[in-house]
Amino acid sequence: MSARRTERLLNLIFALMSTRRPLRKDQIRAAVPQYRESETDEGFERMFERDKDELRQLGVPLETATLCTGFEDETGYRIDPAAYALPPVRFSAQELAVLGLAARVWQQARLSSAAGRALTKLRALGVEPDEAAIVGIEPRVATSEPAFLRLYEASRDARTVTFSYQGADATTAARRTVDPWRLKSWHGHWYLIGYDHDRAAQRVFRLSRIYGTARLGAPAAHPPPQDLDAVAAIAAAFPTRPPVTITVALAPDCGHVLRQNATRLPGSAPEAIAAALPSGAAGEYPGWSLWRLCGAPDLLLPGLLELGPDAVVLDPPVVRAELVQAVRRVREAHLNRLAEPEEPESGRPPGGPADQRTRPAKRPPIAAADRLGRLLAMVPYLLANPGVEMTRAAQHFEITEAQLVKDLQLLFVCGLPGHLPDDLIDAEWESGRIHLSNADTIAQPLRFGLDEAVTLLAGLRVLQDAPGAADSAIVESATATLTAASETAADTARAVEIAVEPAPDPELSALLTDAVRHQQRLRLTYLVTGRDERTAREVAPMRLLAVHGHWYLEAWCHRAQAVRTFRFDRILAARAVLGDGAPPPQARPTEVSDGVFQASQADEYVDLDISPRARWLVDYYSAEVLGDLPGPPRNGQCIRLRTGETSWLRRLALRLAGDVVVRSPRALTRGVADSATETLSRYAE
Repeated sequence: MSARRTERLLNLIFALMSTRRPLRKDQIRAAVPQYRESETDEGFERMFERDKDELRQLGVPLETATLCTGFEDETGYRIDPAAYALPPVRFSAQELAVLGLAARVWQQARLSSAAGRALTKLRALGVEPDEAAIVGIEPRVATSEPAFLRLYEASRDARTVTFSYQGADATTAARRTVDPWRLKSWHGHWYLIGYDHDRAAQRVFRLSRIYGTARLGAPAAHPPPQDLDAVAAIAAAFPTRPPVTITVALAPDCGHVLRQNATRLPGSAPEAIAAALPSGAAGEYPGWSLWRLCGAPDLLLPGLLELGPDAVVLDPPVVRAELVQAVRRVREAHLNRLAEPEEPESGRPPGGPADQRTRPAKRPPIAAADRLGRLLAMVPYLLANPGVEMTRAAQHFEITEAQLVKDLQLLFVCGLPGHLPDDLIDAEWESGRIHLSNADTIAQPLRFGLDEAVTLLAGLRVLQDAPGAADSAIVESATATLTAASETAADTARAVEIAVEPAPDPELSALLTDAVRHQQRLRLTYLVTGRDERTAREVAPMRLLAVHGHWYLEAWCHRAQAVRTFRFDRILAARAVLGDGAPPPQARPTEVSDGVFQASQADEYVDLDISPRARWLVDYYSAEVLGDLPGPPRNGQCIRLRTGETSWLRRLALRLAGDVVVRSPRALTRGVADSATETLSRYAE
């Protein structure tokens, strides 16, 4: 069915591009053989309407005109070859490599289809990209929020949008009407900045807190300010508290993340604890040490909370009181859960799937429109490279030779109206080399659609900030050439800003980038935060990933004998060492379409109740939503995730201070309650 539909769409393009005058529907039905097979007028009408939508989605400029037939006006259709063809621009091999990487930025986002179409059209230019210019770099942006596409459309078309929004501390969602100004990704989250009609002022909305369906309205009446600073707007909308100095006592070999940005203090921790908490017993703290932290309390408290009984806040009293109150919420929520009737344990997934760490994802069946896009790119490429080898052509379009033969067979039966032998595309490939002729109608590459150009331009901006992704001059020249090919996209692209977080340590970033490029073996001191444990690893670097606002090194770990990902900010030390730095043949890149957390047969199911503030867990940990929770607050969820160990979840529940409650397994629920109780005992609670 897909092949027949692709054939019909391609013949429709031939018919509409080969006419100087717009064609009526009855003329189109006669010109395209597949339409003549429709037994009823209604069937043809439905088919034609679907086909028009698919062509426009692909970026084909389908024009309409009113025709006077003598009885009543009718609509005529035509494709202007000049509007169809990509403007006469040339991309260098390095620029094409950079543009390909810019398209892959959206691979796990809701604009991935537009980015994929753009990548296909780039292949029509016939220039082999210089992949050496971008080796080992994979920045990605995620847009899993349901409202993203509608808000993008509103920003693109400058239209008012209405949606339900629930703030972090609200118990219900409220209706908001907004003129959108900017979509901005920042610290792994997407925000909408715009003019709020209900507040008559600029407001910022986090997309993960938008519920239900966003609806487009009238043209926006309030244009964005010329000097709009998206980062400043987000920072002003979600301010942090003034910085304070916190004194904390830490248990031996604990709190490694906190220690990285803290100052060791002299003195006896047991004595300091006894002085600050007279009811505490100093003898319970052998080997503890004192540390000073400086920063906003709302940023430091989560890190202190997750340490549970292994950290004691001594000063200031107001921060200590906040921590105690948060731990009380955790204990109460989990004790209440334990008081409820016991549910069946989630346990280990029966017959769980094979380890996904190194297994590529299965590709879904290709849609007719996607295949059509490839064929429209393939024809210009084959005409520009007569006699190209089958193997090379298949590699260029990232398909198998068997699929390439099927594509050539389909091209062979398409062509101009009449469909006599001289009207059809002539293709020959029996010799192992491809020769194509009689395809002048679609000999030019199809121009970029607006959404396609926007994804590329936004992706190019990401590359300007990515560590070692590409030479800035190449990115700038690719941006200039693309803008010349799609002038209207530049303004629209400003409505979508992606920010890849800068690498936390420029020196470390440079070391890792060089190691990836030159296959240098590395020795890492790596912090496993789930266990609060420092580990030593020797790795063969594979690539750098940016996922959910964090940078990762993907490498073959010699200790685990498997591919692993290492977050930049958890690499405590790294240096090049002697030894083979090339990954072994069995090392395969991790499929990160659903994030860096991968399932395995040894995993257990864990069910969590989460508040609206913790809904980010769904995307970050690739969790399954089991259902909604009764309020208040509204829009809480029960989710299920898979994990190879559960110790980190105890720390997570403490860190999120009641926004996450472990539903099952019950032993983990009890473990969180016990950790909270032990923590409170440190403060004589």
